[in-house]
Amino acid sequence: MKPGVIKILDALESDSVPLGLLTGNLEQGARIKLEPFGLFKYFSAGAFGSDHEDRDMLLPIAIEKFSKIGVQAVPQKSVVIGDTPRDVRCAKIHGAHAVGVATGPYSMDELNDAGADLVLESLVDKEVCLEYINSI
Repeated sequence: MKPGVIKILDALESDSVPLGLLTGNLEQGARIKLEPFGLFKYFSAGAFGSDHEDRDMLLPIAIEKFSKIGVQAVPQKSVVIGDTPRDVRCAKIHGAHAVGVATGPYSMDELNDAGADLVLESLVDKEVCLEYINSI
């Protein structure tokens, strides 16, 4: 598990921020990967590779799923946190905000070049990330 993930999820959850999961993994695969770390429980909705093969189509699917559980969401008020340029693109093409986290194979420069609104070395600096999210 990447540094700072649990702390930021706990903070967002305690602030009643609706959390969704976007991943190219199939839903069952995402569950298998995240449940051993206690992460899957944080996400009340999500969109997966099993919902659409094009990752760029997952944000609208997640927003639709949120509406079905009574949470009104719009891309302009949504934040995608990810560690790849594809994650950034998935947000930006729908007018959502993107936070790039350089804990994967991509550097801070690469995530910045992809158009991320905020780029962090890791989620350990949770205050900067939360301040950005709360400003939206």
